[in-house]
Amino acid sequence: MLKRTSLFCLVALVAAACPSPLSASAKQPGQSAQSKPQALSGSSPKKNGTAKTKRPIRLKELVVYGAAPEPDKSDLSSNRSANPASVTVAKYPAEVKRSTTTYGELLRPLTGVTVDDYGQGGLGYGISIRGFDQLEHGRDVATFVDGVPQNQTSSIQVNGYTDLNDLNPQLVNTTTLTRGPFDVRAGDFNIGGSVEYTTLDAPPSGITLTGGQYGTVRGNGIYSGRVGDIGGFLSLLVDDTQGYRHNDSLMRINTFDKVTFPLLNGLGAFRFQFFNDTFGAPSYINRALVALGQLSPATAVNSTDGGNRTEENVVFNYRQAGSDQPLSVNLYAIHNVFNRYATFSTDALPINPTQPGQALSADRRYILGGNGYKFWLFSLPRGMKADLLAGAGLRSDIANAKEYNTIERFPTSQSINVNFNIHNPFGFAQTDIKPFPWLKLTGGFRYDEFFFDVHSFIAPARYVAPDTGAFEPKGGITITPLAGLDVFANIGQGIRSPSAVFDLPLNPSIDLTTVTSEEAGIQYNSRDGQRHFLGSVYTTNLTNEIQENPPPEPPTNLGPSRREGFDIEGGYRLLETDTGITCSLLANYSALQARLVGNQHGMGSDVPNTPKWLAKYGGELRWPIFGPRSSQVIFIYANQQFVGESELDTAAHQRAGSYSRFNLDAWYTDANWLGTSAYFEATAYPFGRFNETAVEFNSTTVGISPKSPVTVQAGIHLPLNFLPNRF
Repeated sequence: MLKRTSLFCLVALVAAACPSPLSASAKQPGQSAQSKPQALSGSSPKKNGTAKTKRPIRLKELVVYGAAPEPDKSDLSSNRSANPASVTVAKYPAEVKRSTTTYGELLRPLTGVTVDDYGQGGLGYGISIRGFDQLEHGRDVATFVDGVPQNQTSSIQVNGYTDLNDLNPQLVNTTTLTRGPFDVRAGDFNIGGSVEYTTLDAPPSGITLTGGQYGTVRGNGIYSGRVGDIGGFLSLLVDDTQGYRHNDSLMRINTFDKVTFPLLNGLGAFRFQFFNDTFGAPSYINRALVALGQLSPATAVNSTDGGNRTEENVVFNYRQAGSDQPLSVNLYAIHNVFNRYATFSTDALPINPTQPGQALSADRRYILGGNGYKFWLFSLPRGMKADLLAGAGLRSDIANAKEYNTIERFPTSQSINVNFNIHNPFGFAQTDIKPFPWLKLTGGFRYDEFFFDVHSFIAPARYVAPDTGAFEPKGGITITPLAGLDVFANIGQGIRSPSAVFDLPLNPSIDLTTVTSEEAGIQYNSRDGQRHFLGSVYTTNLTNEIQENPPPEPPTNLGPSRREGFDIEGGYRLLETDTGITCSLLANYSALQARLVGNQHGMGSDVPNTPKWLAKYGGELRWPIFGPRSSQVIFIYANQQFVGESELDTAAHQRAGSYSRFNLDAWYTDANWLGTSAYFEATAYPFGRFNETAVEFNSTTVGISPKSPVTVQAGIHLPLNFLPNRF
């Protein structure tokens, strides 16, 4: 029934989005001239060989978080958006990035994505794509920044733990979201999909100062410059907040610096970063007592909970951005230290800090590695064309994981002490063949091998050194019956490696977790850039659903699972006037059914913590107050998400209801004030603010992390254009 309904939605929305042949070819009265879209970072292939149908033209500023991907799916390109899969490329307005404080806000408006802010200080968010899996800190989303993998293999928190609190939103260039395991460049943890962030090479110089509720203060400074052909920038972000709840403080220091230079017909870049945060953590409190008014939503469980994280990294990137057959190389070295003190009270009530119940999770690791790929284009007989993307890489994690029972952060006993080395060599290849201009066939594979060296020192001491590998095939087809309209389908596999901390010491022969995804969809971008539509239906089969439990309980293997769902999104350029006013709208809807296979666990078989539906809309308005050349501009951006209910256990004994989150940004800029801007930003939960984060502790107790009903901040941005940028 779900598939029939979703297919009907796809057909109906495409019919609504596609104009008639007459309206498609006729120029609208008063329509302004179009200009070429800005190039995304990475390559944008040149069109060689015989003539082809002209691609849709986008308006001069595409907003609302990437309403149309670039390039077309029928193109031969190394860009991920050319894959026969559901892909969104988001490029953010400068104002939105300046007022955004966390990486989760960059993903919230995107189709099929759930973001859970656990409200536990500096912990990584729960990023979920297509129901994989919002309580697991982004475990099942393969995440990259400038080609560098971010998932922490065998983390003491969660295997695949991802924390991007060190990502400065103001430095982000693009975010590419691939739904499903179809990107051959993503390997381990590519279960629900993958996300690739790229950072700017020369961000505008400026200082942004912010103040807000709960003692929030924030300063973000960037200075860009050039010496001949060598460019780069320095940045420093410092922020501090006391948070809505007690013991909810977070202080961050983040410097992210880059140097770029010409290299071998391309561009080389060295990146240096230091990040440190220190945070409190209010933990999860009893939902029933909060609902009855017997416990304040701001209550903390243990006033000594919290933690800290320090990371230093050095990254080298090489790319040939202007080439239609690019070469890309990434090398990286990372040192990461993480400590978390947490109390998981079984009744979700505050405890006396001098009593037992607290635990320290500590992770120390070095990550060394590199990866690269080369892209080729070929002309074949009879006017056919083809391409080949091939690459390889190696990642090594050298780490130690410890867990202690503590009282007021003082260790009393040790429960985990594991030293482990993990080496992951991999290779991949993908080819596209175009026998006709309207048809593209895609095939590819990836192979990952994992070599483990694991020493567990807790009695009985164990040493295991297994190795395991996986072959991950991909295949797809794209049909383009009309200019701007692509019909696509794919099948692909993704993997998750076993944990060296929780799995291998107990079962050295445990296998990789594998997901197989099948998808079919439609994408439409109108020739005038005014309309956009993307929709797909999918089925995924996972070999082993793993539920992470509150410490000290180990993870639970729930067995195989199956997900069926659909995603649809539509974008519309509502207004673009001769006076310079622009207005755009975007809306999306997702539905999901996630079930364990075979009903292995008694009364129910739902996969826990997977919302059954998502609905989102957003829009933005740019208004030069006194005409197109006005020095005074107002910019307004708003978005709202509705997240459906979810089960908290396989038997559906406990549930989390739906909730809604609304965000509003309003900016005023005056060029006569050196381009200075002032802004106001507000976030509100119209309903369900107890439901974003809900954790089942036992059959009678649910712990929650309540959100503030309304959070307000305001600030100013001062461009540093008056400073020299060339020396």
